[in-house]
Amino acid sequence: FSDVDEERLGNLKTLSITNLRRLESICSSSSFKNLKKLSLDCCPRIKTLFPTSALPTSLEVLNIKFCVKLEKVFEQEVELPNLHTLCLFEL
Repeated sequence: FSDVDEERLGNLKTLSITNLRRLESICSSSSFKNLKKLSLDCCPRIKTLFPTSALPTSLEVLNIKFCVKLEKVFEQEVELPNLHTLCLFEL
């Protein structure tokens, strides 16, 4: 991403990704620092979400459905102080 793109992503609060059948990961940088809600649905090739170092601690809601190749929701033990809803279905 360019610096401008990184700044715009930093303001993003909700991200919904649906039916991206070739998507393998979301992002390896810490661009989503203000993300509160992340929903993934029918992304059968996704293997990873974020590396632990890029995991947005502002995350409140995480919904993951029908992502059958997802290897790990989190790479290691993490602390998400704002997370209040976690929905995992058909992984």
